[in-house]
Amino acid sequence: MNQTLRYLTIILLIIWVGYWKLKANQAQKEKPEIKKDRTPIYLLSKYSFWFLDGIILLQLAGLSLLPSGFGIAGQIMGFSLVSIGFIIAIFARISLSSNWSNAFDYQIKKKHELVAQGVYTFIRHPIYTGMILAGTGAELVADSFIFIPVFIGMFVWAYIQAKNEELILSVHFGKSYKDYMMQTWMFAPYII
Repeated sequence: MNQTLRYLTIILLIIWVGYWKLKANQAQKEKPEIKKDRTPIYLLSKYSFWFLDGIILLQLAGLSLLPSGFGIAGQIMGFSLVSIGFIIAIFARISLSSNWSNAFDYQIKKKHELVAQGVYTFIRHPIYTGMILAGTGAELVADSFIFIPVFIGMFVWAYIQAKNEELILSVHFGKSYKDYMMQTWMFAPYII
């Protein structure tokens, strides 16, 4: 069961990345020109995220850092979090359609619309919610206590990203976005 959950988690994450890449290529057509000079914060954020993904995959493949000893119960809970995060993020991505932009770009598209249906009815940043759940869950599947710093790190990163996006969207959409913010939660209903 241990290895099966690890392999299923890796498969889910590969499907997620593949779907994201496919949709990112389609969304690229709608993007305005992006400046080629990336800020140090952009690069740090982007590459630290790739580094974290690599650590998670290595642990799922068998490298065990700080084993938790939670056993199969922790792995089942972790796989549940990965699955829930996967579902939330995919449905959010579908709802965004061509309005999606890479989190590292901070941009408004040519025909950008405010999306407030589907999971966006309740949560403003469901993709980040999905990423936090999946990253934390993957560490639980890997049976590692690193799930705690992964959760904290991903939450802090997502919070900063979300605040930056909200600033841009508030400027672009004005009162309608501010009203939307008052009616929704940032990451999870009744929590934050």
